Amino acid sequence: MHYGLLLSVNQSNNSFNGYEKGWTGQDAGGVKQFHVNFSPVMIGMVVFVIISLVVTVIYYAEYL
Repeated sequence: MHYGLLLSVNQSNNSFNGYEKGWTGQDAGGVKQFHVNFSPVMIGMVVFVIISLVVTVIYYAEYL
């Protein structure tokens, strides 16, 4: 979810900056490439999601 939010904000900023440059000629910051920065919080969230999915599959495997 965090990744999606960062990607959405970057895409919105790029759209706005491109629009400003095209219609007014003013440089509003330019278009920037999206980079994912793995912070300790992001790594912890990814590990938590993976562990949760594994535990859920193991717990409910007998009902399949």
